Amino acid sequence: MEMMDLKDIIKNIGVSDSPVRNEPEVPVTREQLDQQAKEGAEQEAKEAAQKAYDAAREADPARLEAALRAIRDYEWEVKSGQVDAELGLDVLLARL
Repeated sequence: MEMMDLKDIIKNIGVSDSPVRNEPEVPVTREQLDQQAKEGAEQEAKEAAQKAYDAAREADPARLEAALRAIRDYEWEVKSGQVDAELGLDVLLARL
């Protein structure tokens, strides 16, 4: 009896030798990967912009103004040498 290789056996029993997959096509080129990364970054940017827009609509104007004043004061104190930048930032963030 003649030895058959695996492909011949598969062919004789009527089974395909390629795996069946229901997965989406995987990009194979660098350009496709770059395009996917670009589209992902664009989607992320859109979501971040929408989140910022939604937060801005809900923000209290008086609270925003107070935060801007605190940031201005922090910047002046650091530039004038009155406060250490890192420590001052910690204090500023705690206040906000």
